[in-house]
Amino acid sequence: MTRRLLMIGNSHVIALRDAFDAAPQRWPGIEIAYLGFRGSAAAETRLKNGAICAASDETRDQMEKLNGTATFDVSGYDGYVLVGLGFKPLHTLTLARHARWPFLHSLFKTDDLAGMEQTMISRPAARAGLTARLARSGAGHLARLLRRITDAPVLMVPQPWLNQKARWSRVPRFYGNGRAIRDGDAPELARLFTEAARAAARRIGVDYLPQPRRTMVDDILTRQRFMLDKEIRVSTRNGAQSTPDVTHANPAFGALVLNQINARLAP
Repeated sequence: MTRRLLMIGNSHVIALRDAFDAAPQRWPGIEIAYLGFRGSAAAETRLKNGAICAASDETRDQMEKLNGTATFDVSGYDGYVLVGLGFKPLHTLTLARHARWPFLHSLFKTDDLAGMEQTMISRPAARAGLTARLARSGAGHLARLLRRITDAPVLMVPQPWLNQKARWSRVPRFYGNGRAIRDGDAPELARLFTEAARAAARRIGVDYLPQPRRTMVDDILTRQRFMLDKEIRVSTRNGAQSTPDVTHANPAFGALVLNQINARLAP
């Protein structure tokens, strides 16, 4: 029996799509349809008569360009997979830039806790804040819409942890990775994200699918061989510069995630 799946995602769904298109025989009995978004557009949608519809002019234009329609029927599938769409571990690094909590190893290296630039919070507060942020993501919004029309399995697949090259990235927002690893904070950041991601998915009534463990290194990075090898242009204080793309996975990564999806959705 063929299982019809709908994958909804941003650019991070491409790794899964390319893996499946290259060797569909590896996952027999699966038929996949795709619905794509960019940026925050996924959160600017609504549900009408079993279809995801654009709720703004910008999202309407984007949906028509990416999917050929601004009204996409999402009813009747045997399973749903939400990929990326703001459901990403990078939020954990953002939190750590502004706050500190017990279990972060770097606290033991701080002589003056009262003089820290970051705000000291409890670990339950850190987890609650991160959980809320993930639940408010575009993926979280779409998961809530889907739960209104279906009891079929809905899986949330996070954006991968950054390429291990990010330890040396020139992009300012990626600087925290190397510091977290050097200071010994990486294991706690990984634990916190996993707990928050599971809690966010549970709050919505869907399932969280963690990144395949074999793809990870240093707790908070993805092994280079599972990431795309390409350069992108980014804006910096010194103007546009070329830098390695450290955010997107390759089809080898996508194949491992497809294995997880197939196992989780097996009849």
